[in-house]
Amino acid sequence: ANKECVQRGELTLEEGNPEALEVNGEPVAFETTMFKGSVAAYVAGLESSPPHLFAGKRRQTYIVIQGKFKQEIAQNDALTGHEFRKKLKRLPPA
Repeated sequence: ANKECVQRGELTLEEGNPEALEVNGEPVAFETTMFKGSVAAYVAGLESSPPHLFAGKRRQTYIVIQGKFKQEIAQNDALTGHEFRKKLKRLPPA
């Protein structure tokens, strides 16, 4: 997500998916061929930021995904993470 999307309060769930996820809003239901659930995204520093998620914490984002896999899978086959379109800057030393 870019800064303008966060300031507008919307994130895209998937490339090309027109459904926007309202930042600091209600969870949005989604379904794929393997998973059915909901996702919510929270960003610190906005008027709508829930204080209990960020007070006393250094985190700037908080993402919650809840749901069920439609078929049984091995735990080591389940992956989560972020996709960054630009190279990360100011990384700590390796």
